[in-house]
Amino acid sequence: RLDKDLEKFSGDYEFELSDTLRTVKLSSSSQSYKASFSKNTKNYMTEEWGRWDFDKDRQLLTLSLYCQTNEKYGLMLLGSTKYEFTVKGTPNGLTFESKIGVLRRK
Repeated sequence: RLDKDLEKFSGDYEFELSDTLRTVKLSSSSQSYKASFSKNTKNYMTEEWGRWDFDKDRQLLTLSLYCQTNEKYGLMLLGSTKYEFTVKGTPNGLTFESKIGVLRRK
């Protein structure tokens, strides 16, 4: 049985960070994160992978990234990066606030 608090985050998003737009997929069953980049990063990466979690008490959505790849060139970078978003409910749905970038549901 999936946690109802996690189910509401499952779906497709856009995450704008610096000058790169990421098309994001959050899966509630495995809490996996996958993003495709609108353009190659400075390291020629085109996708990133990780996990996500929601802290109900703090109303905080955390994206924990562990890998960036470029399948075309066979490249992989391992690392650890976290992005945190404060979650707020509005009449139009959820909003995600952060100082690092913009996350919005598609």
